[in-house]
Amino acid sequence: MNRDQIQKEAENFFEWDDPDKKHYVTYTSCLLFAEHIAKMALKEYRDTQLLIEAAIKTLNDNLHLCDGDTCMLRELRDAVAGLVPEWMGE
Repeated sequence: MNRDQIQKEAENFFEWDDPDKKHYVTYTSCLLFAEHIAKMALKEYRDTQLLIEAAIKTLNDNLHLCDGDTCMLRELRDAVAGLVPEWMGE
């Protein structure tokens, strides 16, 4: 998540008596918001992991079809290798 996403979530999460004074929140509200953001970040991480796992499976199942630099899977292979250095796709 980036700062803009977190700010948007904060504006939707917190309730202020005066919309022009969004400078302070209670400690409890801050903790609840932190938990909310952590859950969102964990979901985003898990979704990313599922995509990486699917990409690795696709590569492992089909990399033998690559024919050098013209391989359609080259960009996917390079992206996965950048994200998961221990993956040893050839």
